[in-house]
Amino acid sequence: MSLRLMATGLVGLALGFGMASAATADPNPDLTPAKSFNLDCGSAGVFPVVFVESNLGTFHVVDSTSIFQSTSLTIDGTLIFAEPGFNQNGLPELTCTFIGALTGRHFTVTGFFTPPAH
Repeated sequence: MSLRLMATGLVGLALGFGMASAATADPNPDLTPAKSFNLDCGSAGVFPVVFVESNLGTFHVVDSTSIFQSTSLTIDGTLIFAEPGFNQNGLPELTCTFIGALTGRHFTVTGFFTPPAH
């Protein structure tokens, strides 16, 4: 197989995976993994969000193109994860809370909204 043909095939695969990823990123409250709740960010406001299944806490703000991306998660006072090195980039972060709809547990997330000018 020629190098050019192989490169074309790899680019096609990469584009195909990229489009599939973009399609699955759109949260749909009718899907089982999507959970709706209010994200309470104190003086910054309370935001109705839909949980987006990911390896980190990602919340889509309802009726918006904005996403809240968590950089740390605490459940009932126990740190579950913290994104290493994130605080070195100088981006402003918010700390928000919510109560788990199924568990009743208290969640605290620190993170940021995209786009940055939320």
